[in-house]
Amino acid sequence: MADVNAIHIHPFFINRTTNTLPILIINPILGVFVNYVILTQSKTLGSFKYYLLNQTLWAQLFEALYTVYNPVLVCPVIGAFQSGLLRNVASPQLTTIVSIFVYIFFINTAFGVSLSLFNRLIFTFHPNLKPYLHNKFTFAGIVIFHLLMYSVVCILLSYALNDAEGMRKISLTESGDALRPFFNESSLIQVSEFGGWTRRAIATFFFLICLFNSILIGCVIVFIVNVRIHKQTSKTVSQNSFSLIISSLVQSILCVVLLFIPAGGLTFCWGFEIKNSANVINALFLLANIHGTIDMVCLLIFVKPYRMYCYKLFTRIGFARIQQNSVDNSLFMHSLFTTNLVRQNVSGATQ
Repeated sequence: MADVNAIHIHPFFINRTTNTLPILIINPILGVFVNYVILTQSKTLGSFKYYLLNQTLWAQLFEALYTVYNPVLVCPVIGAFQSGLLRNVASPQLTTIVSIFVYIFFINTAFGVSLSLFNRLIFTFHPNLKPYLHNKFTFAGIVIFHLLMYSVVCILLSYALNDAEGMRKISLTESGDALRPFFNESSLIQVSEFGGWTRRAIATFFFLICLFNSILIGCVIVFIVNVRIHKQTSKTVSQNSFSLIISSLVQSILCVVLLFIPAGGLTFCWGFEIKNSANVINALFLLANIHGTIDMVCLLIFVKPYRMYCYKLFTRIGFARIQQNSVDNSLFMHSLFTTNLVRQNVSGATQ
């Protein structure tokens, strides 16, 4: 049972909606632009554009929903409440449903980045393995894995589908007065521990995240080693392929730092009931709040066709702006000259 004295949440995490609103504005605008660039500027990328589109769409959805949700995690109690746009109107049931979608979008985002990395690793350095990546068995395995993860998330969170009164009873029974200071939050939810089984399941998730994280880091290391081997053996990699490699590496590192570390920290604190961890975990999840935006910016910077398109686009816009300013200045000077000339003529006529 969590101790009430262990839960201290800084007011910043409870009242941070206005601080994250710019992300909610930037994300959809940037997302539409990035999706357009991927769909129209990927002729040289082949099927890889679908991998990029997949990971980008899920990253956009995750960040947008997470920003609207803005959960305040009440570790070590397995619960949370909303501090986002729906804070004052959301019920525990709505919070639970939104939480399910947030976790699903997180899974899809992380797996999308991983698939992109595997694709680049195989297509660039081990093309003989292509048939193993693009076949019905691999696709079926990916679908089954996703469905399994979705099922576990839905089952765990379905037990939080209580009304406010039912949630308070669970909280008082399992956590004592730990969450009493937050009973005024209409969106507060808590998942029952079921005698420790919930924490064991979350601890299992922690080890799965560590395993997945290790695999992703291992792939990054393999990438770097293969690049060095190619340089030493004088094998060339096209500029487009190299830009995709760099993009995949950067996005994988972003995934580890901005998604896996916060998720790993949360599952560790929930799974092993780490006290005095609420502020640390909420601070870590501020990183997840900006993953989608940073991921999209990196995509535009590091993928060569997208970078060149943006450069040409902004150059045209800048040149057009300079021309417009030049025309405006010319018109202003002409108007000023004409005005002075008229004044001189009027003055001469008067004299």
